[in-house]
Amino acid sequence: MALSATTEFDVRTTGDDNNGGAFNVGASGTDYSQQDAAQLTYTDLVIGGTNTQLTSAAFPFTAAHVGNVINITGGTGFTTGRYQVNSVSAGVATMDRGVGTASSTGGTGKLGGAMQNVATILTGPAGAYTIHVKAGTYSYTSTQAWQGNANARTYTIIGYQTTHRDGGTKPLFTTATNSVNLINAGWTEGTVFINLSFSNTAGTRGVGMYNSVGAWYPTYVIIDCTFDGFTHAIGGTGSNISGYKLIRTQIKNCSGNGVYSTSAGWMELYGCWIHHCATAVRFDGNLTMWRCVVSNCTSDGALQTSGTTLCRLFHCDFVSNGSAGFAAVGGWDAKQCLIIGCIFYGNTGYGVRVDTTFNANFFLYNGYGSNGSGNVNIPTFTAPSGNVTLTANPFTNSAGGDFSLNSAAGGGLALRNAAWRWRF
Repeated sequence: MALSATTEFDVRTTGDDNNGGAFNVGASGTDYSQQDAAQLTYTDLVIGGTNTQLTSAAFPFTAAHVGNVINITGGTGFTTGRYQVNSVSAGVATMDRGVGTASSTGGTGKLGGAMQNVATILTGPAGAYTIHVKAGTYSYTSTQAWQGNANARTYTIIGYQTTHRDGGTKPLFTTATNSVNLINAGWTEGTVFINLSFSNTAGTRGVGMYNSVGAWYPTYVIIDCTFDGFTHAIGGTGSNISGYKLIRTQIKNCSGNGVYSTSAGWMELYGCWIHHCATAVRFDGNLTMWRCVVSNCTSDGALQTSGTTLCRLFHCDFVSNGSAGFAAVGGWDAKQCLIIGCIFYGNTGYGVRVDTTFNANFFLYNGYGSNGSGNVNIPTFTAPSGNVTLTANPFTNSAGGDFSLNSAAGGGLALRNAAWRWRF
């Protein structure tokens, strides 16, 4: 049985996994989860004649406790775990479910106080939870199992600085241990990660976020996050993920791929910046990118390797990559390919390279320049009208990460005059 769907956990570096850790935001009581220490520590809990009822002589329950979670840690006849106070009457708390055997005494536990680790929450009662993580550095030497369980397939993890949902400084989850894959987020469906930072500083890197649970293929929604220094930031060989949706997320310094899908799933990237990786985006399924920047990768910026693919790129920039800006190789079978309003500039190879014939009828209004091997290499491809040939760098300061259009003749000015960037 699950805690209420409106239960919200608090995690902080100064918390304690023995604390209650959560509060039902729809309840009438006082939220004691957003503090380092537990509000109350019990050693004398008693289960009433009904096993959902609790009392304590030392700390009688009051209306302020409604909505808080008690972590019951021991006592003969008690079932350990986290339970929510649903109501209080005359010092008797009614919990969200049975806490053990009726009339048992000597229960121990804590009410209130924040948790210290996300993984501890997801091994508890099944449910769809919101988990708030306070800014700080969370260092690990082993993989963190953010997997929930077979009955807990949805959760939201949100980083905050001072108050919940303030969008402030991101909490950092990091490892300096060789070969550690940081986050295993399997057994979850529609999981959302917001305002979080992940890094790997080890000599031998691991994957940032992946799913090793072969029986379940989850989807991830990742918003305003940062990944730095992994082999693959998200996904990779042996990772079973059916889909990604990344929004305003930065991925950098990966020795392999930024985002890596080896299945016929889907990826959607909106407003993301992926840079200084080997390859920014590797996909074998369907890809949509809108207003993204792929820059300074040592190999191809985006790479499709196999599969029946729907590929849609709108208003994206592929800049200064070590091979092609965008490449499709090895059995492309594109049923639809839209590449519209994109810039391919300064790539060592081609701006766009496709090794097999495909339908490029919607390959329109793009800007090309300074690509070492040429702008486009596609068999039987006839370039449509509306493309712009650039004779100067069109960006304000691409080396410094500013990809706004400048006013240089033959650069940003040529694109502004074409007005192509605002047609769609």
